[in-house]
Amino acid sequence: MSFGNSIFSPMVKLLIANLKRFLSVAVLLWLLIGCASSPSDVSYVSDGDFDAARYSTIAIENATGYRGPIYSMIDAGIEKVFSEKGFQVEQDKKPDLLVRYVLLIERGEKLVERIIPTQAGIYSRHTMEPVNEARFLVNIVDLASDKVVWKASTVRDISGKSHPEYGMVEQRLAEFFADFPEK
Repeated sequence: MSFGNSIFSPMVKLLIANLKRFLSVAVLLWLLIGCASSPSDVSYVSDGDFDAARYSTIAIENATGYRGPIYSMIDAGIEKVFSEKGFQVEQDKKPDLLVRYVLLIERGEKLVERIIPTQAGIYSRHTMEPVNEARFLVNIVDLASDKVVWKASTVRDISGKSHPEYGMVEQRLAEFFADFPEK
């Protein structure tokens, strides 16, 4: 009997689809939790000609296309940060700037090589170490010119983290966008 022809096939497909959704949300939660553990190390680059005073409206886009509670928290946190900086959020009309973000999670192992000098020469030791990293990347695009005017990223260890509260997500986003100029 072929498994594909069994009566359980539609149920198995539904289970796999739900499992994929659950794992996507879980991975993204780990990212935000990593961002909520301590102050961020944010790297950012700004276009030399960028002047925030020339813009008044923004739109927010999750580049991954995933939806769920964690993304709603991120969207609301970004909206709050930019409102405090003097921008209005406009999703329906054509805004001046697009805040495009993506969450990336890496879980697994990596090969690490350690070089150990000895009297007899150099000895190398290879070990497998766990990788539990979350990356939050943002590009802010001037929609009139389709040019990235500001971008930032952070990488965090997400080992052993729990679900973040909205207030913590909001605080970490405020830290992340601290170097973005006010209007």
